[in-house]
Amino acid sequence: MKSRKLCSALLVLALIMPVSLFAAEPQHISPEKFREYASLPMGTMRYSEFLGVTEGKAFVAVNEMSSSGSKQWSRTVYWVESEMLDPKLLQQLAKPKQ
Repeated sequence: MKSRKLCSALLVLALIMPVSLFAAEPQHISPEKFREYASLPMGTMRYSEFLGVTEGKAFVAVNEMSSSGSKQWSRTVYWVESEMLDPKLLQQLAKPKQ
């Protein structure tokens, strides 16, 4: 169990580190905004990726296509305290999308 948590934390850090090198630090948001961002549909000019939970924080990245070109994307990472979210939501987000 402990190694699973460590592995999960390292995975989230690996996903966030490249983002933080080129973008602003992850931004704190409300649980309502987190749920809104986490449920963005795929196939639009804006979509989200659940990055995971580490150190009591849940992370989601929002990717947006530039209106000036489809090859230009911006990525913003948001976080919220995981205790503020329904555990069932976190379990659902952690499942691989099909």
